[in-house]
Amino acid sequence: DPCAKLRKLPLDSNSALEHKIAIRGEAGWWGCLQWENEATQIAFLPCFKTIY
Repeated sequence: DPCAKLRKLPLDSNSALEHKIAIRGEAGWWGCLQWENEATQIAFLPCFKTIY
C-alpha cells in the first residue's frame, strides 16, 4: 500500500483552520508521520479517524 509509506503530509497549521480535511489511516501510521511542529499535529488530530 503506497499510502502506508507516506511519512509527511503537505499540511501546515494554516491548513487546519478551515477543518475541511479528513485524514484516515491506521493509528501506527499516524504516530509515525513527520509534522512541521507539534502544534500542527495537534491541530489535525480532530481530523484523523482510525481505520482497521
